[in-house]
Amino acid sequence: MPVMDGIEASSKILELKTGVPIVAMTANIMSSDWEIYKESGMSGYVGKPFTSQELWRCLMKYFTPLNRGSVQKKHAEADIESSINIVKLFVEGNRNKYVEIVNALKEDDIKLAHRLAHSLKGNAGQLGKTLLQKAAADIEKKLKDGKNNVTKEHLRILETELIKVLNDLYPLLESHGQNETSADEIVFLEPEQARELIEKLKPMLEMGNAECSRLIDDIRRIQGNETL
Repeated sequence: MPVMDGIEASSKILELKTGVPIVAMTANIMSSDWEIYKESGMSGYVGKPFTSQELWRCLMKYFTPLNRGSVQKKHAEADIESSINIVKLFVEGNRNKYVEIVNALKEDDIKLAHRLAHSLKGNAGQLGKTLLQKAAADIEKKLKDGKNNVTKEHLRILETELIKVLNDLYPLLESHGQNETSADEIVFLEPEQARELIEKLKPMLEMGNAECSRLIDDIRRIQGNETL
């Protein structure tokens, strides 16, 4: 979170002595992490990504529903819709995140770049996109303590992994009528990024590689091609 993390937030809640259970929702589910959560006073945790049933099982430890069977059925039926909504939120919130991080670094706004990387790390973890999660975590780590130790290679890996994830998710949204990206929402590539994309695309076209079709969303980000 931009202001305080979950452990600090839980300590603030515990100080109120309300008796309300605190459940961690996190992509960090190693046994060592859970020990830290318990020591901070948390009652349980839900690891990302999770299904509505998993969330329900956790909540059942603290609440008693009037009609347990009916509620479980409704949650099961909502799983697909919930997954689509999570994917849609990820795409809407992160499709331009690489450019936002690069721009923040150019402006020497380390705090903003760190927050953006942290947000992307968490969002990727929620979808189980571990390679993107690691790429974002690496950049977050390199921006720790207000210092910029991010290299071009870190950024290249982040951009590559983010493009892969988005290219996997766009067809899913399109199949459910959820991909509503408009030209006004496109953040255009920098000239150097556009050249790199064209250099990557050229041999794919020459070899008749059908995978080049997966780059269409990135091609739209080359200024002048947004109507493709």
